[in-house]
Amino acid sequence: MGSVINSPPNQLINFCAILSERNDLQSQIKEATTCEQIIAIAASNGYEISYKELRTWSKELKAPYFPWAEKGNEWRRNFFS
Repeated sequence: MGSVINSPPNQLINFCAILSERNDLQSQIKEATTCEQIIAIAASNGYEISYKELRTWSKELKAPYFPWAEKGNEWRRNFFS
């Protein structure tokens, strides 16, 4: 059996919920060129997300405003390296 997959942290879930409702934040996320920028956008809106959490769950974050959306797994991995 494989490892048990935990659920995403509440801060990440809540940040994604607010993202789905706010076009201004979606635009900021889409323009981010580093994961640190995404973490800072989250923090400036009251959500604490770690680099590890964002990297770990990025493959599940498929909304078109995420910088890695529709660019493939290799691009996403490079974004976090």
